[in-house]
Amino acid sequence: MLKWIVVVIIILGTLSGCFNQQEKPKESTSTEEAANSNKPQQKVTEATSQNHGQKSQVQASASNDNVAKKQDQEGFMEFRPKVGSKKVYVDQENVESLAEEVAYENDRYIQTIVRIGQSTSVVIYKWTSDEISIVSEVESPADPYKNYLTGIKEKSDREILLSSNASAKVSWKVIGKNETVQTPFKSFNHVIAIEKTSNEVEGADTIYTYYLAPGAGIIKQLYQVTGDQGYTGVSLLQKLE
Repeated sequence: MLKWIVVVIIILGTLSGCFNQQEKPKESTSTEEAANSNKPQQKVTEATSQNHGQKSQVQASASNDNVAKKQDQEGFMEFRPKVGSKKVYVDQENVESLAEEVAYENDRYIQTIVRIGQSTSVVIYKWTSDEISIVSEVESPADPYKNYLTGIKEKSDREILLSSNASAKVSWKVIGKNETVQTPFKSFNHVIAIEKTSNEVEGADTIYTYYLAPGAGIIKQLYQVTGDQGYTGVSLLQKLE
């Protein structure tokens, strides 16, 4: 009888071991299936992220291409301020430094009224698709709202800021294109930066830097006088209406 009991125990132990061995692969298979089921989702997520990044790059590139194409079509007219626009600039201490108003325009010129403190002047620009230049300045005019564009004569010694004519005597040089410039008014993109150095101060250089933005004209003016007694000043666009 004892012999039969021992045999039954051995048989039950063997069967139990077989059952345990059969159950373990099922757990392993379940784990592997779960891991494998996650892999396609991860690949889809990674692919979606890559596609989104590539799409953003394509959109940015297309935007820059559109801007470049528009500037090629309009030339420097893209940067011409609109007639009637009024601008206020502030210095580095947020104190008003100057104000400018575009009073008149025609197909070739614009007339601006510039006020610095109590001083007023009229500045006339030639502003076409292939040139930006200062044609004349009228200091302390009796009537700054007089239209000086009628019958204006273009001078050969005008100060040329920008020109697409390679033979033109340009006073300024381009030091930056497609820049982003932050002003108190707002941030501007696709800005052109130009610079001029003069010796109007004895024993020192005076460096002027202008930043021109599409549709707004000059949005920032920076000037620096070198030497031991040198200093730096800036005028930033604070208001445009």
